[in-house]
Amino acid sequence: MEEFVRQRRADVLSRAIGSLENSSPGELQAITHRIAGALSLYSFAEEGNQARAFSGWLAENQLADDSEITRRRDELLRLLKDAFIV
Repeated sequence: MEEFVRQRRADVLSRAIGSLENSSPGELQAITHRIAGALSLYSFAEEGNQARAFSGWLAENQLADDSEITRRRDELLRLLKDAFIV
């Protein structure tokens, strides 16, 4: 199982990034909720926690400006892209 997880980690991270980049602000709450679980499962604990926190923030701030949502999404994207470097 560990080998399977290791081999799939980069793909999971890449798909999470693509999902965030191609989402409208209205889609982000559902997408961040979904990717939070996948990231955590594939040993991206910090990244999964941040995605979960963003998903929760989106649920609590449904009337937030698109510019604020995009800014927070971009912060999460930077974190995910930095995970490729480590």
